Amino acid sequence: MIFYLLIFFLILLILLIQGTLAAVFPRYIIFPDLLLVFVLSFSFLWGKKKGLFIGFIGGLAQDVLFGPAIGLFALGKMAVAYLAASASHEIFRDQVVGPMFVALIATFAHEAIVYFLSSLM
Repeated sequence: MIFYLLIFFLILLILLIQGTLAAVFPRYIIFPDLLLVFVLSFSFLWGKKKGLFIGFIGGLAQDVLFGPAIGLFALGKMAVAYLAASASHEIFRDQVVGPMFVALIATFAHEAIVYFLSSLM
């Protein structure tokens, strides 16, 4: 139980940092989606079940705080977490190139899912 509360507070802290960076810096500066990196990292290390849970909770929190509708980021982050957890069995975690490639593909997949779902609304 403490594990899940710690993950929830980490997600809120990451969203607070991400929202603060978006407000402080001008719009033309690009900064990473810190929550997506968090979800990818933990699902890559811990597997499908915990990755899906963290992806759903993180995406839902992002939907509530910043999203145009509930469920866009939650579905995108869940799908990306599942993709990263599935790829973790095939790629060595000790190498740098494999997880970076998974993060690149997962980022494009996440943005495509969010764009597709938001265009439907």
